[in-house]
Amino acid sequence: MKNKLKGFTLIEMVVVIAILAILAVIIIPSLTTYVYEARVSKANANAKEIYNIALNFMTKVQTGGHTIEADEEIETEDVESSALQLSDKIYSGEIGNKTDSMPSIAEIGDISQEEFSAAIAYYGGVSSDTTRGWYKVSFYTNGTPAEAWWSTSDTDKVVGSWPNQRDTEINRRGQTILEVQ
Repeated sequence: MKNKLKGFTLIEMVVVIAILAILAVIIIPSLTTYVYEARVSKANANAKEIYNIALNFMTKVQTGGHTIEADEEIETEDVESSALQLSDKIYSGEIGNKTDSMPSIAEIGDISQEEFSAAIAYYGGVSSDTTRGWYKVSFYTNGTPAEAWWSTSDTDKVVGSWPNQRDTEINRRGQTILEVQ
């Protein structure tokens, strides 16, 4: 019996597999939480970028002597100045490919959805081979952006916002970018 084969017994293998399964049950949920929080942080950062691009574009438009014409003011609480009243003007859509040139600010009258989307793509540096996601921007009656939202698609449940950042709990409610207000 000197030629006995050395190796693991079946019990040893079962114990090792059980330990690995317990570790997986503990580790995997915490890793998925970190991934979800990272997606929310990325969405908030992209919403901040959209907000800054919209602010930059609207500053150029206002410097050119144009404004956003709001159909009506939306009643808000905690707002003392009429310059900070929300308007009903909201631009939203897919961020398309970068255009080679923007129309002259002097030629822009009432800004259309297409012109605003082109400005977001142009100032955001979106290349012709990528699409950066979906956006939504609301404005005050004086033409400055009130809030911006961003998502990877119109059906994605992770939506970022700026300047009021959306946290993971708000995102868990399951709103898409087209449903946020």
